[in-house]
Amino acid sequence: MPERAVAPSFEAITRHPLDTVERLNWEDSNTLTGVIRQSRTDTNTFSLEIHENGAEYANTKCGDLSSGASLELCSKLTRDGERLLLSSNTNISSIAFKNTPPIYDSDAYGRRAVTPVAWSSDHAFLLAGERLVRNDWSQRTPKVIGGTKFVEVGDEPGPVSRTEVSILDISGQKRIASTLVDGLVSGADWFRSQRVYFSAAIASENRTDIFEYISGSQSFRRVYSTAGVANSLVPRISPDGKQLALVLNADNMRWGDFQSLVLVDVKSGKARRVTTDIALFDDDFFWSADGESIIARFRHGGFDSIVSIDLSGRALPVRSGPRRHYLMVPSPDRTRVAYLTEDLDGRSDVRVYDLGANEEKVELVTSNPATEYALSDWEQITWGAPGDVNPSGFLIYPPEYDSSKRYPMIVDVHGGGGGSRLYMDAPITIGVNPGPLEWHAWAALGYLIFVPDYRTTGAYGPAPITKMYRERVFDGLADAQDVISGVEHLIEKNIADPSRIALLGHSAGGRRVFMALHERSDLFAAAILNDPIAPDPESFMYFMSTGHLTGGSGLRILESRVGVSIAEDTDQFSRNYLFDAWKIKTPTLIMMGDGIRSQPHAPYEILFSILRRSGTPSRFIVFADEGHAYLKPDSALFALETIHEWLSHYCPPE
Repeated sequence: MPERAVAPSFEAITRHPLDTVERLNWEDSNTLTGVIRQSRTDTNTFSLEIHENGAEYANTKCGDLSSGASLELCSKLTRDGERLLLSSNTNISSIAFKNTPPIYDSDAYGRRAVTPVAWSSDHAFLLAGERLVRNDWSQRTPKVIGGTKFVEVGDEPGPVSRTEVSILDISGQKRIASTLVDGLVSGADWFRSQRVYFSAAIASENRTDIFEYISGSQSFRRVYSTAGVANSLVPRISPDGKQLALVLNADNMRWGDFQSLVLVDVKSGKARRVTTDIALFDDDFFWSADGESIIARFRHGGFDSIVSIDLSGRALPVRSGPRRHYLMVPSPDRTRVAYLTEDLDGRSDVRVYDLGANEEKVELVTSNPATEYALSDWEQITWGAPGDVNPSGFLIYPPEYDSSKRYPMIVDVHGGGGGSRLYMDAPITIGVNPGPLEWHAWAALGYLIFVPDYRTTGAYGPAPITKMYRERVFDGLADAQDVISGVEHLIEKNIADPSRIALLGHSAGGRRVFMALHERSDLFAAAILNDPIAPDPESFMYFMSTGHLTGGSGLRILESRVGVSIAEDTDQFSRNYLFDAWKIKTPTLIMMGDGIRSQPHAPYEILFSILRRSGTPSRFIVFADEGHAYLKPDSALFALETIHEWLSHYCPPE
């Protein structure tokens, strides 16, 4: 650490983002390529030539590869760096060669960017899926009869969301096959250049299908189907082409809360569950070269780890420790695996693990804030919660922590909802500088930072989730109880000052903050809700059946989460906690995006009105040019300063 190192400030962390690797690929057995982001507008590709004595690093600006390239463009580079998937955040999407016109283009009304991309092993063929999404009635061209303009809401054929799946012949620069599926395509994998498999979540029928396309044909065959639409079901075909590996929720078939490894016979479609006791990620796994095991990432209290699972379900550790391991990419011969790691100091790197020699090497350190800033100490903690759950969480200490003192505490409840992970990304700066430096900045101001996990992430086994579904407990309430029990644990340990505890929640974390206030407002001195999702079943019911979801599959998705139809148990959809807000006495700051790219305002406008009516200090801010996350440094800085002002008044450090 250099002399006079200072703690990260809000100004520094919003203006000077950490380098972030966003994609890895093997170009050949000794060369890694990837995409590294320095800022929202400054993105490079890089290559690592790996040798016995280390790796040689080189990088190239994305702008050198394609005119008008952006972060989205660069993140879809193929292994050879020559072919790009060009996409945008709006309605235009295309696929092009380097320096050539697009071979596939659409800007039709209601279409969205092409996703995902799956190249055949020889790069001769490409599978791409373009989403067709029903827009809100206000975005449609009205009909005109007798001078009267009107929109027939919900008159469109088919479901709210469809995907046009295309097989593209790259050498011939043409589309050779396509099909329209009623749902969202979320994963694909080729068996050489002969067959490709992809998944489609079909909300209108509450199921997810796996389809097969065989080169040279015009037909697509369904090879597997399972209930539920929240399993991403990314397929991975075995080296012999006989089995598909999938990661899905085999216990409840509703949501991605606890996910297990399942093998599917390609010919018969028969499925066999392989694991029962470890929570896997649905998109970060691959087959070993011999087809006798699967290397997968599993949840480990925020420190996502890597495990090898044989076909009988026996799991052996590969890499673990106090850091997150993710974005695994096997080498072409599958003898090595490259991946990213990060820790709560914000250090991130690219590592390569030799599966035969059981050796790991750090090939590239992409960021190491400890060389620039004075950072706080941190640890992972575990506590007991109701229902025999032992959640984990992160604890970041103020500098020069004194165990004889009690500290004011900020409880940052992470977002993501059911099946999400315990993030190492703080909420306000996640769009401009992903990572934990925001927490260190708060710690430097004298706060203890507690980042709790909760049961519906799936990291603590299927039993508590199954029990929650069986007893029809609202997931926001179950998770809020885990958060509250963690706070009580730190009070009992004489670490947190019980009179100075603040809640902060972004997205689904905001729902859990609201429910924690509903249950124990007396425990919290201040609260911040940052673009939270709808807080209770009733308001979520309104959200899932209005706007562009009017008359469509949104209600069906909600029914799949609840586990019953609205006709079977209306009470499960009409439970209202929002109107109890008059009981909340915690000063509450609400910050929302523009209402178009962000979460709906209506539930929190109601909350704000009730808090105002009951005399609870409250403030409601709308960021007119931001969406669900702050993408502009000025906005993130303003949000942090606004929160700081709120906490300085209601939950001040000494």
